[in-house]
Amino acid sequence: MCYVEICKNVMSKAPEMRLIKCKKCNYYNKFGRSTCSYCFAPTSLWNRIWFAPCIFVVCGIVAYVRFFT
Repeated sequence: MCYVEICKNVMSKAPEMRLIKCKKCNYYNKFGRSTCSYCFAPTSLWNRIWFAPCIFVVCGIVAYVRFFT
């Protein structure tokens, strides 16, 4: 088996990461969903895909200003 086939087998058997609970129905949502898959209520800000990169950019700017200026 080549490396690509091994990776496909591992990734297809990997469990889905459902970390964030819906505040209305307590259903576990996948990361990156803007609405709950069960009740279609808006998810929390922590569950948005754009939120994590924004935090890294802000931390990088703060670190740059703090240590290099």
